[in-house]
Order: sequence, then structure tokens, then C-alpha cells
Amino acid sequence: MNPSLSIYTTSLLAYGVLYGLSSYASRRKSDKIADVLYKEGSESLLLKKQFLGTASLIIPVAIYFLLYPGAQKLLALKPVSAWIYVWLAAVVLSLIATSWNTTIQLRKIKRIHNSGMKQGNLVIYFSGRIIFLFLYELFFRGVLLFSLISLTGNIVSVLITVGLYTGLHAHSSKDELIATVPFGILSAVICIWANSIWPAVILHIAVALTAELMMATSVHKPCKLYIA
Repeated sequence: MNPSLSIYTTSLLAYGVLYGLSSYASRRKSDKIADVLYKEGSESLLLKKQFLGTASLIIPVAIYFLLYPGAQKLLALKPVSAWIYVWLAAVVLSLIATSWNTTIQLRKIKRIHNSGMKQGNLVIYFSGRIIFLFLYELFFRGVLLFSLISLTGNIVSVLITVGLYTGLHAHSSKDELIATVPFGILSAVICIWANSIWPAVILHIAVALTAELMMATSVHKPCKLYIA
């Protein structure tokens, strides 16, 4: 089978699995950690969704690295250049916006319900979350973005990957859905500029964990993850 065909076939399957998992978990009100912390969503379903999502991403990523010898360059730590200033500004602004938006969300949802999550499951979730986000960025801003660049060029490849990335947030809130567009464009552009996926990986993990840890540590109940 043609290497490109193998990449895109497995990528399409992985994308379908991710979309299906998000759709199912959203209907069961267990798509986000906030659903479990504040809306009595299913802890087991949230963890299963993350595990299956991670497993589905491993396949296209592994095939890409096996079939393309130069793929390892995406993981190389390269000398920084002018892109670092744009990236640092993006990190700071994203963390500020994330903290502010999460605080507003917490004020709203804590008036409705305050459930919590078992500490052991929190540890499993956040440990797996880092692995998932790493593979997630390696998939979107690595495998898809850079493999499409050779076929369509920079602009089209960015538009395609941002469109697919945004599509996976179809079951999210309107604000989060809208935010995926500039976030996706910025991540893709900086990765192309740096010729590496690390800027997007670090940015996404920092933003996601900031919001989710704020939610987890705001649940003031015994046996919950709490930071004084």
C-alpha cells in the first residue's frame, strides 16, 4: 500500500473514533472533566474515552514514523529563533484567557452542583491526559499538518487541519468551539515556523491542564485533589 494512503486511511479512522467517542460521551454528559466534577457525569466513561482516544491516535502516528524516515525531525529539539517570541506571547495570553474563562465557568456551575471525583481517578486522568494531548498534537500538528504540506502547501494544510481540529469540538460550548479556530491556526503556524511539534504540545498541555486543574482543585470536599 502507498505510504501516503496508509497514513490518511489510518488518520481518517482515528479521527472517526475520536469524533464518535466525543459524541457518545457528550450525550452521556461525560465528555469533559467538568461534567464529572460538577454535573455527576460518569468517571469510568471519561477515563474510557481518554484511553480509547489515546489508543486510536497511536496507530496513525506509529505508521507515519515507520514509513517516513524524516518524521523524527518533528520531535527534535532545535535551536530557537524568532518564533519563540510569538510563542511565549501566545502561551502567556492563552493562560490568562484560560484562567479568566475558567473562573467565570466555575462561578456559574458551582451554583448548580458540586460533585467531585475520586482522587485515584483524578491521578489516572491527569497522567493519561498528558499522554493524550501529546499524541493529539503529534497527530494534528505533526502527522496531518506536515504530510499535507508536501501535497497542498502551507496555507491549505493549515486550513484543513484547523477545520478537522475544530470539528472535534462540535459538541463543546460555543465559546470553546470558536476559540479552537485561532488556537488551531496559531499552533499550526508556529509549528511550521519552528519545524517542530513541541511548541503546540507545550502550549496545549499548559492551557488544558491550567483549566482542568483549576476545576479539580476548586472542589472542596474530603478525598478530593486539593491545593491549599
